[in-house]
Amino acid sequence: MIAFLTTVLIVIFGISIIVCLGCKLTVIYLMFWNEEIFLPIICLVLSPIGIGSAIAFLFGWLDAEKYDCRGVMRIWTVAILVALATGLLAGWLSPDRLARD
Repeated sequence: MIAFLTTVLIVIFGISIIVCLGCKLTVIYLMFWNEEIFLPIICLVLSPIGIGSAIAFLFGWLDAEKYDCRGVMRIWTVAILVALATGLLAGWLSPDRLARD
């Protein structure tokens, strides 16, 4: 039963990560659409090391009115929280960890 629950949590985690990626790309697109040049390029260049995603998230919330992306930012925030919660729960409930305890 625990293995099944862990698998479900991992699937939910994966879906939330895909949603996060879609939201990040949407925010970067909206930055370009609003004639920002430097900021979205920095976000794309720094994305492989994670800093670009954080910058896009921060400026997405700071300029949500300007980019008209408040709904996207809410979805992105919820997706991050879901990914964090399911990732922690899946790690805590993993069969390997439970076998060691």
